[in-house]
Amino acid sequence: MSEIINQRLQIQNVWENEDAYSSSITFWERIMSNTGFDTAKRAKEVICQVKLDEKVIGVSTAHEIEVPNFNNNSFFSYRMLIDPEYRIPGLSDKLISESFEFLEGLYVSGRSKSIGIITLIENPELIKKRKELVYPTSKLVLAGYTKKGKQIRLRYFKGAMI
Repeated sequence: MSEIINQRLQIQNVWENEDAYSSSITFWERIMSNTGFDTAKRAKEVICQVKLDEKVIGVSTAHEIEVPNFNNNSFFSYRMLIDPEYRIPGLSDKLISESFEFLEGLYVSGRSKSIGIITLIENPELIKKRKELVYPTSKLVLAGYTKKGKQIRLRYFKGAMI
């Protein structure tokens, strides 16, 4: 089954593509009973959409923040969500890799001052299961934990000066 789905999956970069805003909002509203965030604002932060045929089944987002605990350096605060029905092995790694590559390109070309990405791992099952210091595929490094026990992970861009 996952092989058939993989053949029909597509990851598209939709950064600053206004046509993709509404499909991202529709995705969040379909997956989350209470989004708890400004979907119109977040839609402008979408990097990539994962599509199965024409249906959005995943998105990645990022916005720039300064991180006091990391010398006030600027990072992209990265998030992703994949429809639980379509969480097949390797899909989240593909999505983060595509997103990272694009954001790194912004840094390398001088269009962003962010020196990497930073993210929280919120899924309690994933936190229990994945305790390695560096995730092998995404290269996200464990940088600590929040007060609520969520993992803080980050990855620096090529040439970043800390």
